[in-house]
Amino acid sequence: MMKVKPNRSRVRLAIAILLGVHSLTMAGEEAAAPSKQAPAIDRGRKIYLTGVPADGAPLAASVGSPAMEVPASILKCVNCHGRDGRGQVEGGIAPANIRWEELTKPSGSGAAGRRQRTAYSGKLLIRAIALGLDASGNPLDSAMPRYRLTHEQAADLVAYLEVLGREADPGVTETSLRIGIVLPPANVTGSARAIREVIAAFVLQVNEQGGFYGRKLRLSFVTSPDNVEARAGAIRDLVETEQPFALISSYVAGCEEEVGRYLEENKIPLIGPIALYAKDEPSRHRHVFHLVAGLAGQGEALGRFAAQLPELSHSAALMVRREGDDEIRTLSVTIGKRLVDGGWGATRDVALTENSTPDWAALLRSGDTCSVFWFAPASGLDEFYRAAVKAGSYPFLFAPSALAGNELLSAPAGFAGRIFSSFPTLPSDQTSAGRSELLKLAGEGHVFDGNFPRMALSSAKLLAHGLRQLGKEVSREKLVETLENLYDYNTEQTPAVTFTRNRRVGAGGAHVVGVDLQRKSLVLPSTWVLLN
Repeated sequence: MMKVKPNRSRVRLAIAILLGVHSLTMAGEEAAAPSKQAPAIDRGRKIYLTGVPADGAPLAASVGSPAMEVPASILKCVNCHGRDGRGQVEGGIAPANIRWEELTKPSGSGAAGRRQRTAYSGKLLIRAIALGLDASGNPLDSAMPRYRLTHEQAADLVAYLEVLGREADPGVTETSLRIGIVLPPANVTGSARAIREVIAAFVLQVNEQGGFYGRKLRLSFVTSPDNVEARAGAIRDLVETEQPFALISSYVAGCEEEVGRYLEENKIPLIGPIALYAKDEPSRHRHVFHLVAGLAGQGEALGRFAAQLPELSHSAALMVRREGDDEIRTLSVTIGKRLVDGGWGATRDVALTENSTPDWAALLRSGDTCSVFWFAPASGLDEFYRAAVKAGSYPFLFAPSALAGNELLSAPAGFAGRIFSSFPTLPSDQTSAGRSELLKLAGEGHVFDGNFPRMALSSAKLLAHGLRQLGKEVSREKLVETLENLYDYNTEQTPAVTFTRNRRVGAGGAHVVGVDLQRKSLVLPSTWVLLN
């Protein structure tokens, strides 16, 4: 609540507007007493954070001089006072600290232009919220909205303000922080064990060094089901059973959208998910932080790389995708349009289904197909290879490693020098210090190899970095805000990571690598294609 010099006409205007259209008499003795019950706090929290009461009915507010009425969902309390109630200066306006311990003591000394006021009670606070008068009856700044609340809504809001900033998030105690990890299913060979051991070793090391400001990390693991449909349910079960403060390095492939919505609804941070679709959508999935590019980023990198190859200028391309996958369809359309805009010939869309195979021979014999972008399951490549040999046609083949992988190494010799794949991260991203760190965590007689251990360690390090920045006062919201301001953070295991309020994919690019069919290996060094 922001203070200015008294303006009696403004007070009269606020009273006329509010009392003339609403039955709540905030200065009267009949105002509802703040409830201590959890349901009241929950209802008050919803009003504070969303500007919408529990029953969903519209809630109005007025602001400015002359007063203008707008929905409270636009002028919700959290916008100015923050999730911890301390308030942040923005646009020359300094919202007051409205944590209960500040409100219930007198403030101001009369010096430096600060006006004195007495301590707030529950009723005086309700009056301030509805009429814009501080505890001493002085008018608050016109930038402070006046809210039209029922007796119950006002009592609920005050009940929440009484605990604002003092509520511990789930998974947080005075001595510990609970962290959840959803391991890959058993059919992803070796990855679950590697992730579990890397994170456990890192956490053991952190805890032996004292943890974070007196709190030690406690881990809860669950293995993801093989069945994609059951995967999101297993993640919900982990959250509801173990109540973790945050999730790291968790396997959400195939259910990214559903899990993202659930985590957003429950305000649970997830750092470094193992995902096929890395959603760079902070407005919808604010609590999910991807370390590296997903399928869309890998495909985009291939499109940009191909567009720079002079031998493919003005050529036509096939965009091969999996039928029924809207994410991949959007990707193929986006890349196809970019190529055409860049001077390529028309692109053709080829959709693979489980029950039918395209007439590859006819497609390849047409003579104008110089490149193929493969955004379909790798199982379809064998038929494509056979058709290419039969037609004697070997177009350039571009395929994200997330879909094709080792199947690219088995291509016929005619594709030599014509296959390129994209990778979100490569072993070459690991620094010598990072390699030493991973070896130290592995311990004698054990070696962590491959991308999964590096990604798991990077996720754990990002969490640790965020917790060190927070200090003793830990909250999910503060962790998210800290990560949103992370610039060029070097995990020593992956490309440098940057997050902002508008960015949720940390490494802003992908590696594009050629394939050596004779040696069955990648052609290094790679080309790093910047996306952001």
